[in-house]
Amino acid sequence: MQQVSLNGHCLTQHQYQVSGLETRRTQGALTSHFQYDELGRLSEHRVSQAQQQTLFRRYQYNRSGNLTQVEDNLRGVTQYHYDPLDRLTQVRGNISESFAHDPAGNLIQDRLSNVSGNQLLFQGDCHYQYDEFGNLIQEARGTHQSLVTTYAYDCQHRLIRVEKPDGSSAEYRYDAFGRRIHKAVTDKTGQTRQTEFLWQGDKLLAESGEHHYQTYLYEYGSFKPLALVTGEGADNATPYFYHLDQIGTPLEITDATGAVAWSVDYHSYGNVAYQRKAEIVSPLRFQGQYYDAETGLHYNRHRYYSPSTGRFITPDPIGLAGGLNNYQYVKNPTGWIDPLGLTQCVGSCPPSDTYSGNTANFKKPEHIPMTQEKFDEIINQERFNRDAPTTYLPDEYITAHLDRFREQGGTIVQPGSFLNPDSEFKTWPPGKFAGLPEDMEPIISEFKRTGDHQVLNEKLALGLEDRALDEFKSQPILIIRIAPDDPRFKFEMPTGNEPGAYPGEWVPGGESKGGIREAVLKGAEDIRHEGDINKLASQFEKSEILGNE
Repeated sequence: MQQVSLNGHCLTQHQYQVSGLETRRTQGALTSHFQYDELGRLSEHRVSQAQQQTLFRRYQYNRSGNLTQVEDNLRGVTQYHYDPLDRLTQVRGNISESFAHDPAGNLIQDRLSNVSGNQLLFQGDCHYQYDEFGNLIQEARGTHQSLVTTYAYDCQHRLIRVEKPDGSSAEYRYDAFGRRIHKAVTDKTGQTRQTEFLWQGDKLLAESGEHHYQTYLYEYGSFKPLALVTGEGADNATPYFYHLDQIGTPLEITDATGAVAWSVDYHSYGNVAYQRKAEIVSPLRFQGQYYDAETGLHYNRHRYYSPSTGRFITPDPIGLAGGLNNYQYVKNPTGWIDPLGLTQCVGSCPPSDTYSGNTANFKKPEHIPMTQEKFDEIINQERFNRDAPTTYLPDEYITAHLDRFREQGGTIVQPGSFLNPDSEFKTWPPGKFAGLPEDMEPIISEFKRTGDHQVLNEKLALGLEDRALDEFKSQPILIIRIAPDDPRFKFEMPTGNEPGAYPGEWVPGGESKGGIREAVLKGAEDIRHEGDINKLASQFEKSEILGNE
C-alpha cells in the first residue's frame, strides 16, 4: 500500500524497505519515520512537521523479545520487567504497576484477589458471579457489595444487556455473523442514545449516532488503525490520523494541520490512566477492541474484554483452541494482542518472503492452533496421502471454521482457461475449493476495478506462471456464489489431498497463503460443465462472467 485517498484527496503516503517494513509515512502535515532492529522489531518512531520533531519514541527489547524500555518525549522513560515465563510483573515510569500470576496464568494485580477454575471471584472490593456456562453475570462492589452491575446474554453467550447500580443500562444487538451492529445506552434520567455499527469482515468500518458519524481506516492486512474520518458525505468529511505504539495501540491522533486532537496514557492492560487531550472521540484501543464508555468494557469482536481486570468476561468460544486459560487475554500486553477475542498472537510480526521449513516456503500464521513443526510436516507429506485435519487441528477450531461457510456459503473464481471442451474432464473435481465470501468479495472487487489478473493469481494462490498465466488473462472468468443452503453440497475442511491442493501453494489450517479462508465442497464432482463456461454458469443462480466470452 503506497497511498490512501479520500474523495480524490491523498490521506496518507507510505514508503517501505525491500523487506516490506514501512520506513516513512505522510499523514496530513506530519511525516513519520520508522526504524527497526535486526529482528524487524520497531526500535524508533519519529514524527516531524517541517523538519521540526513533534513526537518521538524509542523501544528496547531483551533477548526473549520482550519490550524492556520505552523512551517517549511526552511520557518520559518507562521500564518493563518479566518473570521466566515472559509474563509482565513490573512497570516503572510515569505509571508504575506490579503484577503476579498464578500457575494457570491468571493475572493477579496488586490488590487482594481470588481465582477459582480460572474464574475471578473477587479483586479488591469487587466480587464476581458467573452462570453455568462461565459467563460473568454480576459484579458487586462498595460497602457490603451494595453496588451491583448485572450482565445478561443470549443463547450464543453474547452480551445483550448491562444494568448499572445508578439505574443506567445498555443493550446490544448482533448480526448473523456475531458482529455487534447496534447499541442503546439509557442514562439514569431515562434518556437513550443509540449507535449503529457497519462492518467490513471482522473490522469495524463505521459507526453512526444521532449527532455523529465516524469512519475507520486500517493499515493494509491488519487491525492497526490508520485514520479516522468524522462527518458523513464528501462535504462534511474531516480526517484525523492515528499514531500507534509498538503493538498498534493508539497513543495520539492528529488533524490535517498536525495538531494533536486526542492523546492518552494507558495502564498496561488497556485502561486509560490519563486523557491528555480529547477534542474528538476515539473508542479504538488494543487492536480489534472498541471501548464502551457505558460499561468500561472493550468489545473484542467475539466477546468482551475488561481492562480493569486484564481478562475476558466470558470463556473463549473456541475452547482450548484459544489456549488453556479460557479467560486470559494475552501472556503479556506489551508484545501480544488478540484482535478477534479468540487467540492471542504477536502484536507485530515482521513480514518474511521466505521460509525453508516446508515446500510451500510459508511460515505458519500465529492464529492457526498447531505447532510450526506439525504445520511443516503436513505440507511436506506426499500429496493425496496427507493426514486428516482432525489429527492435528482441535475439533472446536474446525467447527468454528466450517460454521462460517454454513452461514455465508462459498465463492468460487473459475478461470475460463481451466475449462476445455476437448478435455477428458467434464465435471468439477472432487473436493472443489471455495473461499469465504467476506474474504473473496474484496478481491473480486479489486480485480473488477483494476483488471489485474495477478491480483487473483496471487491472492487465491492459483500458482499460474508464464504461458498458463497468459492463457488465464486471455479467457473469461466465472464468479460462482454458492448459497449456504444449496442441497448439492456440504462444506468440509481441506485436507491437502484434493486435486486443487497445488504443490507449493496449499497449506493446512483452512486458509490460503494469501489469508483467504477456504473449504472444500463435498458433491462437487456431480457438477457437469462439458468444458463450457456458460453451461457451468447456468447451474448457479448467482454467477457472473467477467472478461471476453
